[in-house]
Amino acid sequence: MWNNTLSPKEAEYTKKAIKELQKVEWARSLILNVQNNGGVCSETMPFLFEVRFAYQLHKANITAEYEYSANVGNSTIEFKLETSPSWLIELLSIRESEPLKKATIEEETWFGYEYSRELSTNANDPLQSEEAEMIRIGVKIGEKVFSEGKPVKFPIPKKAYHLILVDMRGFLGHGGDKHDYEHIACGYSSNNPFPPHCWNGEIIKGIFDKTNTKLKAASTLQERIHFIGFVNEKNYADDEIKNNTFYALNRNLISDKEMLDKIWETYPLHKR
Repeated sequence: MWNNTLSPKEAEYTKKAIKELQKVEWARSLILNVQNNGGVCSETMPFLFEVRFAYQLHKANITAEYEYSANVGNSTIEFKLETSPSWLIELLSIRESEPLKKATIEEETWFGYEYSRELSTNANDPLQSEEAEMIRIGVKIGEKVFSEGKPVKFPIPKKAYHLILVDMRGFLGHGGDKHDYEHIACGYSSNNPFPPHCWNGEIIKGIFDKTNTKLKAASTLQERIHFIGFVNEKNYADDEIKNNTFYALNRNLISDKEMLDKIWETYPLHKR
């Protein structure tokens, strides 16, 4: 639907990024992935998100290793930054779900076709609700660390910091906002101006909440991931990922404010 289709603005900026990254040794296999899967098109949008992220790393004078193996199963992590300490970063692109597509209504008017969609807590199909979409995001993030009953990709942290960066464009059809992101990652906060989202009569618990027993991957995420970043690009421009990413902190791994400030000094795409 809308957010599963490549826009001219996104295509133009990503082509610019590809042109620059073709000169960068560590990014060549990423560019080859794009080319081998159809080039700059709607079908390769997850790869194009990786391209734009890699381009921002390059602009920040960072060297990275693409598809880095941390020897956890037969899986790889998309980026290992050559920083001190290093960062291990996995990207995830959220596409529009089938229930979201089914909630879309198409109407023919004098001016052409108009589209509307509504996700409702009281929908006849409970999957056509914002709550179901929030749970789906948690499952998708969990798949980045836990699959077929065992951990994948990320090791237990030692010297590196671990980040999952999520392209949220397909969430709710508009990408959501920071209150949604905080609820998904950390749970409902009393500072949230909106009512809590509930499922089966219970407030949906955050990924990093130690009492979360619904999400199979929760304990692995709590043990191995320092941050989940949520971004919803609109302009496809330089520094948009840097300036508009909301980072949720895993307080099971980092609880000290002074320590957190020092950690962010090592990450090149954190807004100062």
